[in-house]
Amino acid sequence: MVNLTVFSSLTAFSYVTGYWYGQNVVVQITINGTSYPATINPNVVDTQNFQVTAPAGRTIIAFSGQTCYVNLAGGGFSWVLSQINGVFG
Repeated sequence: MVNLTVFSSLTAFSYVTGYWYGQNVVVQITINGTSYPATINPNVVDTQNFQVTAPAGRTIIAFSGQTCYVNLAGGGFSWVLSQINGVFG
């Protein structure tokens, strides 16, 4: 579990996607200069950086996105975030 500190005037965030256990997933989110998690797992490959910015005069009031099912190497599975977007208000 990740605890996020959310500010009342969030206008932008960035995130990194990459391939983890064969699936393209969100591997890091950065809000107000703090990254969650602080470092990207070294098993993640082909990372790409993205930025989400609220339109002028609006703020990010929530997040929306999608999850995907990832089979783990030692057996079992995990549901992880595969896409994230801002909801503007």
